[in-house]
Amino acid sequence: MQNHRVHDVSVMPGVVFLDLTARVLEARGHAWTGYALERVLFSEPVVTSADGDRELRVRIWLPEGDSGSVLVDSRVWGDDGAFTENMRAALVLDRDPLLPALNVAVLKARMTNALDMSEMYRRARLERIDHRAPMRCTGSLWKGGGALLGELRLEV
Repeated sequence: MQNHRVHDVSVMPGVVFLDLTARVLEARGHAWTGYALERVLFSEPVVTSADGDRELRVRIWLPEGDSGSVLVDSRVWGDDGAFTENMRAALVLDRDPLLPALNVAVLKARMTNALDMSEMYRRARLERIDHRAPMRCTGSLWKGGGALLGELRLEV
């Protein structure tokens, strides 16, 4: 978490909650690609503190009918106190067909702007959000025609 800081506080990235959901589904024998999350709400961030490590609990109720749900909450490790909600979402069956292959060259030709990721990180730092090497990528974001295309590589 030290590589993702918001206002000088180490914060667990929101994408980690999504990854935890996929891993729990897989561990239960359910291919995560068969589901989608909707109405995702990050209620409270998981941050480092002098109180110590945090215990995370991931609870998933599989869809029965239209939807199920996911709830991630946490508490100070070793504390028998109440859990604090960190993320909740609706879990639905993903019935959407696979997307067709993208022709990147055609998409880029329609787009008007390219923005280097370094500029995105510069803007984030102005808001006191700092992404360190393991949390950063390099590449460009292309924008235009109501679409956004990213060509990104993990920074190593």
